[in-house]
Formats: sequence, structure tokens, C-alpha cells
Amino acid sequence: MPKWVVHRKYALKFLNEMYNSSLNHESFNDLVRDIDLLIDFPNEYFSKKNIQWIISRLKMHDPARCSNVLLVISLYYMGIESASTVHDWRVTRKNRSDLVKLVAYCIYGEIGAKVVDLHSALDRIKQANIREYEEFHKWALSNRLDNDVIDFIKSYWNKIIKDIFGE
Repeated sequence: MPKWVVHRKYALKFLNEMYNSSLNHESFNDLVRDIDLLIDFPNEYFSKKNIQWIISRLKMHDPARCSNVLLVISLYYMGIESASTVHDWRVTRKNRSDLVKLVAYCIYGEIGAKVVDLHSALDRIKQANIREYEEFHKWALSNRLDNDVIDFIKSYWNKIIKDIFGE
């Protein structure tokens, strides 16, 4: 997987381009750090976040869609093994990738889900040694990545490849 510095570079660039007037730069940094932890180290993420904070955030977004996320998070805090107890859950199983995206959506809203898609896309490019945009695009469509993320990656494709592979 790419180093977090690469993830953060492109996540911050994406957020600044998409949401420049919506959040301040420090909020972007916090969001990107949280999403990196949520994807790559969910145990660390959940150990750093207070359950009351998470529940309050869930109420801010789509409660009907997020009710199952509340169950998963509650099980985690009760110490019961769940999908959140593995490293880098996005790349291990497809159902986990859907779950982490839903968790990000439920806690951070649409912006969080998009940052998850971007992080996952960069991971996939590195993991599968993808050097051609067309190959990435096919994967992105089959995995239902957000169109804004796909367009962003397309516009920075050569720079992303250089940063990931050092070319």
C-alpha cells in the first residue's frame, strides 16, 4: 500500500478541490487522519474515539442507513470480535470494503465515504501494480467508486503513479 503521506497528499488535494468552502484546512487534516486509521487500523481508530462521540455523529447523518453501523460499533466496544478487528479491512474482503465505506459515511457523511474511496483506490493501484488508467477505471467502476473520486484520479493519474511507484 502507498505510504500515508501519499494518501494524505491526494486526500487533502481532493478535499480542497471538492469542498474548499465547506471546511477549514485543519478539519481536512483531521478527517484524513481519521479515515486512514479507520481503514488501516480500525482497532486504533475505535480505541481513540469515544463511543458517545461516534453515536452523536451517527445522528447527524442518515439514521435509517446507519442503524447497522451502530450495531457493529456497539459490538466492538463490548469487546466482541467483529469485522473491525483486522488490519486494513478494505483490501481483505469486499464485504468489509462496503462496511468501512458505510461506517465512514455514517460518521463523516458523504465526504468521509469519498475519502474512503480515494484511499482504497490508491491502495488498489499499488497492490495490483496498476500502471494504466484504463485498467484502474475498469476496477473503479466494478467496485462502485464515487465518480468524483474517479475523475480526480484521472486528472492526477501521472502524478499519482509517480508518487506511488517512484516513476
